[in-house]
Amino acid sequence: MATVGGEEAIAQRILRVTDVVEEPLEFLAPISGYGKESLVTLEEAVKPLVPILPEIQSHAYVAKQRCKKPADELTQDESASIMLYTMGWDPLDECLYMALNNTLRARNRQEKLKPWYLYLRLFLNALLRLPLRSTTSYRGVKLDLSKRYIEGETIVWWAFSSCTTSIGVLKSELFMGNTGARTMFTLQCKSARDISKHSYYAAEDEVLLMAATQFKVISSLDQGDLHIIQLEETLPPFSLLQPVPVVVPSPINPTSLIPPKVENSKRENDQSCVIGQDTQISWKFSGIEKPRVTWFFNSQPLPTNDRFQVAESDDGTSTLSIRQVELADQGVYTARATNAIGEAEAKTTLNIACIKPVINTNLNVALQVTKGETMTLKIGVNGTPKPDIVWMRDNDELTPNIHIQVTTPTGDDDTYTLTILNIQPEDQGDYSAKISNVGESLKSNKCKVTVSKSPVFVVKPTTQKVKQGVTAIFVTKVDGYPTPTITWVLNRKPLTAEEGSQVQFNTVTGEAKLSISNVDLQQHAGSITCRLENSHGYQEETVQLAVLVAPIITAQLPNEQEIVSGRDVTLKVVVRGSPQPSAQWYFKDRPIGTDNASIDEEKGEYQLLIKQTTVVQNEGTYRVVLKNEVDEVQSTPCLLTVLEPVKLTRVKPTSNVIDLEEGKAFDITIDTLGRPK
Repeated sequence: MATVGGEEAIAQRILRVTDVVEEPLEFLAPISGYGKESLVTLEEAVKPLVPILPEIQSHAYVAKQRCKKPADELTQDESASIMLYTMGWDPLDECLYMALNNTLRARNRQEKLKPWYLYLRLFLNALLRLPLRSTTSYRGVKLDLSKRYIEGETIVWWAFSSCTTSIGVLKSELFMGNTGARTMFTLQCKSARDISKHSYYAAEDEVLLMAATQFKVISSLDQGDLHIIQLEETLPPFSLLQPVPVVVPSPINPTSLIPPKVENSKRENDQSCVIGQDTQISWKFSGIEKPRVTWFFNSQPLPTNDRFQVAESDDGTSTLSIRQVELADQGVYTARATNAIGEAEAKTTLNIACIKPVINTNLNVALQVTKGETMTLKIGVNGTPKPDIVWMRDNDELTPNIHIQVTTPTGDDDTYTLTILNIQPEDQGDYSAKISNVGESLKSNKCKVTVSKSPVFVVKPTTQKVKQGVTAIFVTKVDGYPTPTITWVLNRKPLTAEEGSQVQFNTVTGEAKLSISNVDLQQHAGSITCRLENSHGYQEETVQLAVLVAPIITAQLPNEQEIVSGRDVTLKVVVRGSPQPSAQWYFKDRPIGTDNASIDEEKGEYQLLIKQTTVVQNEGTYRVVLKNEVDEVQSTPCLLTVLEPVKLTRVKPTSNVIDLEEGKAFDITIDTLGRPK
């Protein structure tokens, strides 16, 4: 809050005199927009500024009270508008003169200036009613600004400029001092206004230059660290500050004034309102001149805002409207009416009534939910103000977190909810709600929450392929509540420890494991079924156990085999292996196509059919290579011999008929063909 005199007065004055450094020194758009506004009271003039300057109304009230006897024939509102300009408060950027001058210096000021129109209209009317002073005045700053002010140039100071007519004040240690970089402005003023009789900080040497004052730079003189710049006020060809019509109020005959009066038989009353509702307090006053009404709450000035609004009617009634009454609004509201010769007060004590909570929709008595799902409890409660609810499980209060969420109703809704995400067995219990507002408290029904879940596979077991003689491991992850029992079955027969199996189950993580050691193709290969079961159901999953065995030839090819030419012959081996081996037949080490090869998987027989054998095409060595993903094996070679029948060819005699002489030798020569010879 601003205070009069002392260090605070000096500090605020220094700020006003030295803020010349903020001037942009460029030509901006003229200052305008407020010219058609009507003159209003200071209270009305500052209302649009509340969003910008939250403390403005209380300071305007102080300024108004200090200007009950204004000088220079100004009205109380005019004098107070000047005083309000000179006041300072924290934070600095939210006091009036700082915010106003920053707006006037802004390049894009027009939209920002609109909330200031009513105040500027009143402030300018007040300044224009003060007498002009042609005088030499001074401003200064502890900086070197000489390079910004070029001799012969024309510049404009767009803000209102506070100056001193005493050079001694400017040179004092409190202002510029005598050392360091300094700039002093000597101003030849033609339109200065003496505001000393209206300033919050009394100073006989303070004058104020209007906003948008134009100067010509006459000279610039350097004296060591001191730079003296002489400026002369000049009149622009067109007004840079929109002129306003000066309104001079008609004098009032004091003998015709009547002090304010409360137009009610009682000056105090009581009023009640239900919390959360809107209410109004009205008092009617009379008096000549018409009284101005100011509202107070518990003896403190009551600022207007979105919730507190004041309306004045022509018959002298002042109405305070309060939106959505809160418990903190309970207290004494004072309407104070003042005019030039007196004041009157009326008081209303506002009592806030509450409506105790009522349960419209209670909790269910019991609820069964599935483990891992989301549970929501709802309760419908009315009351004014809206009740607060604390959710309980057994005797413990529940604190909202990522697992537990609560909602409260808005508007006319009456539903409060408790939501538990990913509900677990530890969330079981008796749930209830403690309900309270300032009126009363009560408890809801208890809802017994039971968590259950049919068995499910979170991670299913998978088919395993293992080599014979090693350990096969099946892993699964299950869920269910109550915790399910797990049974492992091999080829529809439960597995036992005697068969080399071991079962593990972690009930905390839900991970189950089946281990079968030293697996054997004949004993263990086949289907593995995992069955889950609890009181809410069962589920099972079947996979395969494949035992891998390298091919083994149990019946070899014969080392030799004979066949009569033209007949069919079959070569055969018997093989065991898992998975079923593939076969590649070779003749004289060259691969043979698979057209005449066959497999009897049940017997493990691999056969090669050779049709209509001939010596040329089929006689030779045969073998077979058997392979699966474990290994491969080669049969012994088989030598196939093709037999041909005997064929005789006569060489001589060449004729079929010969003459023989008795007693002489007779020779017949033949060739023989056939295999074996």
